Amino acid sequence: MGTVMLELDGELVPQHEQLCQPVEHAVNDLIVLEFYRRALISGGRAAEPLGMPKSEFIPHASDSGLPYIRVSDDEWPAERARMESAPPPGWVVSGSSRQSSR
Repeated sequence: MGTVMLELDGELVPQHEQLCQPVEHAVNDLIVLEFYRRALISGGRAAEPLGMPKSEFIPHASDSGLPYIRVSDDEWPAERARMESAPPPGWVVSGSSRQSSR
């Protein structure tokens, strides 16, 4: 991994201290999240440099305001129809009847 010198604006330093993590971790996190937001890397690839499994990255990205599932305006009508026609979680579709697996 390479090293980069970074100069922070004086007003950002006190704000960063509230995060309770080293600057290096915060900057790495922000860069990875930005690459993920721009769809330059996948969720699995984004999790690697942060030292977490993909299953932890997904809520981490969500907590940062980034959706895990991205659907374009063109894709949304078909996706919505698919979701509305799918059985609720925990239900088993058998023939034409739906029954709960609980």
